[in-house]
Amino acid sequence: MRIGIDIDGVVANTQQAMLDVFQIEKLVPADTNLQHWVDWACWDIWPDATEQFIRDLFRQPAFWESIKPMDYAIDSLRRMIQCGHDVVLVTARGSREGMSSWVKGAHPPVHILTREWLHRYDVPYDDLIFNEDKRSVAREERLLCFVEDRYVNACLLSQACEQVYLLDAAWNQGELPDNVMRTTWREMNWWRAT
Repeated sequence: MRIGIDIDGVVANTQQAMLDVFQIEKLVPADTNLQHWVDWACWDIWPDATEQFIRDLFRQPAFWESIKPMDYAIDSLRRMIQCGHDVVLVTARGSREGMSSWVKGAHPPVHILTREWLHRYDVPYDDLIFNEDKRSVAREERLLCFVEDRYVNACLLSQACEQVYLLDAAWNQGELPDNVMRTTWREMNWWRAT
């Protein structure tokens, strides 16, 4: 089976790295944690963490290098591949559509930083695609299921994949289509039975 996997918020703990910077820069209270991140557009929650601040942050290689993997993600990907599944990482990072303007000017370019990060943490995968339109990628690549953290993406992916797994987070709450399941890496083991 071909499985689509998002990177940020799924394999890479990007939101925690962002929150760490927000706290260091005193843009959010010191006791703020990911449970307070109730909207994917965090600048709507914390006005001092402006969209421009985040764009500038995304242009800094040190930020991308500071991101740690999500708990259980790498081991889960390794087990998926050991069970004979193809793991296709799909990310909006550096894609021509949305995030390209956010990371424009990063040196080296974010697609290189992404590959370096995946190598540094020995993240197993079969293919890596930079494209914000994950639903189209899922259709073109014939991805039967997808692991995602963004609510709107999970709903769109439900139109292209048999099953979507939405990693439970404060920023992705809402009613889900029937073929979208809210879960965590620790709870997931569906790939063993297929």
